[in-house]
Amino acid sequence: DPKNPDRTGGFAPGQSLAPKDLFEMFDKDEEGAIDRGTFVELQEFIGHKLPLDKMEELFATYEDVARARDSSDSRLAGQVTLIWGGV
Repeated sequence: DPKNPDRTGGFAPGQSLAPKDLFEMFDKDEEGAIDRGTFVELQEFIGHKLPLDKMEELFATYEDVARARDSSDSRLAGQVTLIWGGV
């Protein structure tokens, strides 16, 4: 959460973050998933200035991957999950 200095892991402007670290900053409940609103916040935080329809399309791509990976977990509906593997 970039608004909460306790959750930034020592990040300061000008430093680069690994994608996993960035995701974890925005995963406020630490469940390995973020919703659409948080996804938009994350994109804006890293400087991605996309129209909302493109942002929605990007979110849907990752949401589909999460759903295919674990279709039995209803908590994943409408969220993007942490899928890092070896990253």
